[in-house]
Amino acid sequence: MSKTYQQFKTLLFNPKTNKKALFNNLKLKYTFKEQQTIVRELPKSFMTFIVGNCLLKEKVNLGLGGNTLDCDYEIHLNWFCLQIDHFSSEINKFLALRDEFEKKFLLGEYEESAEIIRKINSSISYSNWSIENEFLQVQFQKGLEFNFKLLNASQKIPVTDSGFFFLLHFFSSKVEEDISYFNYQTKLTSSYIGVPDHYINFFNYRLNPLNYSFNDLNGLFSVCSNYSVVDKYLLIRDVLVHLSGSERSNGEHALCLEKCCFLNKKIDDPLLTKIIGLLDDEKEEVIVDNEKIDLLDLYTEGKYYEVIILGKIYLLECPNEFSVLELYVKSHIHLQIELQAVSVNDSFLNSISKLLFAYLTKKEDPNEKFVDLLTQANVVSNFDFSQELVSFLERNIKVEYFNENNRAFCYSKSYNPLNFGALKGLDKQKKYLLLGKPTSLTQDFFLSLINDSNNEKFKGKIPKYRHYYYKALTYFVKNDFQAAKVALEKIIKQNQHLGFQYELIVLCLFKCYVNLEDFNSAINLYVETYLMNEKLVLTIDCTKAVDDIVKQRFRNVFHSNVNFPIFMYLSANEAHVKFIAYDLFMRSVKANRPTELFSLLPRIGEAEMHFLRLVSNSKIISRKAVVFKNSLQVIKERIEICQALSKIDIKNLTEYSKEISELTKRLTVQQRIKEIDQSMIYVDENGIIGHELSEINKGFNRFRNISELMNLKNIDATGISYDALLDLMVGNIDTDTYKKSIRKTDIHFELFIQLFIQVRDKFLFSNYYGLDYYLSQRIRHGTIIGQLRKPFQELNLVTSKSSEDGDYLPSTFWSVHQLGLEGDIKEKFEARMAVFSANIDAFISELKDRFIQIKTEDAKTVQSGWFGYMYIPQWHKDVLYSIFIAKIQLITDFNEFVNSIFEILWDMTAQNLKRIRTEIDEEVKFMLISYLDELEADLTDLLDRSQSTKLMKNIADCRTNTQSGVDVVIRWFNRSKNDEIDFTLADAFNTSLQIVNNINSPFLIFFSESLETETMFKGAYFTHFVDLLKIFITNIFNYFKENNLLSQPAEVKFHLEQEILIIDFINPLAGENLDSNLEKKMDEIKLALLSTNYTAIRGEGKSGFYKANNILKNVFRDKSNEIVFDLHDNTFNVKLIISVNNLLV
Repeated sequence: MSKTYQQFKTLLFNPKTNKKALFNNLKLKYTFKEQQTIVRELPKSFMTFIVGNCLLKEKVNLGLGGNTLDCDYEIHLNWFCLQIDHFSSEINKFLALRDEFEKKFLLGEYEESAEIIRKINSSISYSNWSIENEFLQVQFQKGLEFNFKLLNASQKIPVTDSGFFFLLHFFSSKVEEDISYFNYQTKLTSSYIGVPDHYINFFNYRLNPLNYSFNDLNGLFSVCSNYSVVDKYLLIRDVLVHLSGSERSNGEHALCLEKCCFLNKKIDDPLLTKIIGLLDDEKEEVIVDNEKIDLLDLYTEGKYYEVIILGKIYLLECPNEFSVLELYVKSHIHLQIELQAVSVNDSFLNSISKLLFAYLTKKEDPNEKFVDLLTQANVVSNFDFSQELVSFLERNIKVEYFNENNRAFCYSKSYNPLNFGALKGLDKQKKYLLLGKPTSLTQDFFLSLINDSNNEKFKGKIPKYRHYYYKALTYFVKNDFQAAKVALEKIIKQNQHLGFQYELIVLCLFKCYVNLEDFNSAINLYVETYLMNEKLVLTIDCTKAVDDIVKQRFRNVFHSNVNFPIFMYLSANEAHVKFIAYDLFMRSVKANRPTELFSLLPRIGEAEMHFLRLVSNSKIISRKAVVFKNSLQVIKERIEICQALSKIDIKNLTEYSKEISELTKRLTVQQRIKEIDQSMIYVDENGIIGHELSEINKGFNRFRNISELMNLKNIDATGISYDALLDLMVGNIDTDTYKKSIRKTDIHFELFIQLFIQVRDKFLFSNYYGLDYYLSQRIRHGTIIGQLRKPFQELNLVTSKSSEDGDYLPSTFWSVHQLGLEGDIKEKFEARMAVFSANIDAFISELKDRFIQIKTEDAKTVQSGWFGYMYIPQWHKDVLYSIFIAKIQLITDFNEFVNSIFEILWDMTAQNLKRIRTEIDEEVKFMLISYLDELEADLTDLLDRSQSTKLMKNIADCRTNTQSGVDVVIRWFNRSKNDEIDFTLADAFNTSLQIVNNINSPFLIFFSESLETETMFKGAYFTHFVDLLKIFITNIFNYFKENNLLSQPAEVKFHLEQEILIIDFINPLAGENLDSNLEKKMDEIKLALLSTNYTAIRGEGKSGFYKANNILKNVFRDKSNEIVFDLHDNTFNVKLIISVNNLLV
């Protein structure tokens, strides 16, 4: 019996000893070795003091139990290891069943996986692991409805810990199909308001493990001390993996190794042996799976058909081996064949396979597929499979050659030679690569790479591209960029069909060119790859290339290479850099206008078309002020570019037609308003809807699904509200009160709030379309400074700063030329005028930088900003809830949903603008006039009255001009009404006709018109009238062109009587005999227009009748509106009958 135990035994059997205090002392003050000795000899009757209630036989025992001893995490780690050692048989049984559960679930065998969860609960312990996987199971087996049913049932469990209900809510949300990872993360983070810090740390670990840093281990262990032993072991696994990471200290590595060796004696977990092999130089305790090495060798040799056959067999046995799935999917891509499903079931594994295939082929948006894969990894975040998937995604983003993180190494199920990069030091990597089969081609190949030995022996044994690619990488990591470049150039042309492989070759070759300062080759590689498939350059960081080109003032690149401005346009962040590249190219080919390139260049190829289509846009070319004097000239030039491109770039014809249409509308609107609208507050709503909301649309799918579920009587749509949950978490109410709370917010409204905030942030901060962009473009970026400084500058009361020392220049206009000051008086005058200039500039800058800004609840926004859009759940909740109930909760169309939120935001904007106008009128005027008053008083004391008459008059004039200037600024802070300017039908028809003729130039159509020109229609309907009329003008144009009738006019008549507008299009037909097919087509269209089948309406034919019908009935909001058409006297007539009751001004 050891001395340590003897001493402890004496205290243990002393009847006066407080046993709980004694064991707390054992936990806190004894070393781990001493604890092991004592526990090993401790009578079983006292083990309860060590293990507590670690095996939970009922769900009611679940929960965190509050914060326990505040001590170092090592103390908790020691104690947890002792508990796990005691229940080692239960842990081994759990690990085996967990592995079986993951396999069954991944293959879609849901009945079997559900039974395994029940077996774990009944034979081992309930746990948060099993609760989370119950939600996972029911979501994928039965769907969202049963997920909600489980959530409602689980909330009735009489658990005393308040955090349990928080876990339930997010266990349910995490597995929903229509909530992306980033939306889930935002929702989770926003719900932390008011939650105690120790809970937040735990919730981040438990609910967002993919983004948990393990920085607060002390707090994490203290919260988890009343866990089930199952949850404790899973926590320890994760902690040990992170302690084994290269960023951790030697002391943490030693602690980690000690615990792994202790647990490994009884726990059968390959992860422990992996960590031991990673940290212990003397041990290589890694399970070697020769079958898997055979599969790797087949892949290395390029025998992809065999990889697919064997890989499928392997995946059906071990579907949670992600590295095998990766080889399986890549082999399909190498062979350029469609992906074969692994499982016959509609399974999670099949879904991951499809996403992985789409991500690696790079044919679809890889960023979107990246998010989808990350979302799926989050759904199964308690699977080791998830950790391998995340490691794969990190590897594909960061691309650090031969430098893997330890996540994939530790969480993979068996030995994988490809993970040698996780080991530090060549000796250790070599030892690791010698562990497998001595005859393994893969191991031999990678050994040759790190040994820097001649690998020519592999020629003919492995594919050429693989041989040269890895050879290039070995050169690259040694900074031998020239040798790496040569190797990569040998294979780049042969691998263009391989999305993922070609992407890696291009990425490495681009880095070589940049490091060799061969910027022309880097530019050509980037642009040529982009034009082939723009998704292949998304991982390339061009920052260094762009910076070096700019630093050398563009002297290191060929200006006449059209790829140069394309590259800078795609890669540079600053607009003026993009323009300089454009301008240098244009100068080099001696062109002033982009349209001149059609005659100057020998050919217009893909790159030239791209330059004209994207680089020569309105924003870029408008900077060439010498050539384009005003916006009208810019728009006309852009229309001509699109007209010319539409004749040679047929695949983008729709895009050109759309741009011509939009530019023509803008041109017409500009001519109509004649610059009368000074208001500058604008948001490009159509731009946001068209380009920014794809991720939010996925969340809306969930919103729509919940709307449908709410109609089912057996579904309780209430969930955890922020207010009731917060009261529960901070102890203001108890669990029973929470469950009875009538303040629970339905899940539907909670999701609306989430979507509301996301749409709001796009409305405010979209880089190209949002309010902040237009505030910057129209007001902050020089405009307000120029407007407010103008009256002071015109009257010579302010000067500018010196470029040399930053001090304000002397006011020589007054001191020398007007006042003739000398000596001390002159010096004091100059000093006072400099202070005045500084005060004016500082005040205007503060106005721009601190107040004409947007603030939300995000601390990163400028909290002094006047544009307040802050939303905290308790703030304005009743207002939003009433709007939600009255107008939004039953919306099923995404655009209508977004427009409803836009209306709310414009209401908030109107309130902001009213307050801002008052602030500017009162405060800004007051401060600027105050500065003038102070200047006048000081100069009156300093100068002789007779000599300062003109100066004082200028100060007086400046007061008047300043107030007028401020009034102009006040008018800026109104919502721009460009889209609301009223119009006549003649405006709409002429715009539509001009659009059609612009698109089809040089072919033109003419009309004999009888237009209604007096009645004014609401500006909001201008675009819709243009779209409606354009449909029929286009139809007539197409018919006239096909039948050589463009030389004669078509006819249109407008007639308005008693709030009914009738528009008649009269189209003479070619020939005298009516086409029976035309009559049949008319009958089909008439029948279809009567249909309420929305699928048929969306499936619009070439005539556009269905779209026109939709505008008439839905956009104009009157179901009585109709289209009538017939054939009579060899003439085709179309009559539009429109009720204008809601359309007129």
